[in-house]
Amino acid sequence: MQLSKNQIAKIKQRVSLDNERLIIRIDVSEDKSLSPAESSSNIYCINNEYKIIWQVKEIKTKRHFDDDMFVYLGKNDKDEIVAGRFSGFTYKIDPETGEVTRTGFNK
Repeated sequence: MQLSKNQIAKIKQRVSLDNERLIIRIDVSEDKSLSPAESSSNIYCINNEYKIIWQVKEIKTKRHFDDDMFVYLGKNDKDEIVAGRFSGFTYKIDPETGEVTRTGFNK
């Protein structure tokens, strides 16, 4: 599966993993057609041809605040991939699988 032209146009942040893979965050804040599950999974790992390798995975112990969109993507001082949701909760992302682990709160 590949990102659509609309999704590509809405890429807001990117983190390079290597010469062939990027982790990206797509801005879904204006897209009212998405379900909460779709808008809360707005981080992808893609290759140079915009083919989707993985989409961020649901949290196993999901709570109501895990349904909002990611608004930040980057690396921390340990060189780990991290992301933050609109609610203020922060997460570490496994770069190989897309699985997220809640690490804290920052608001």
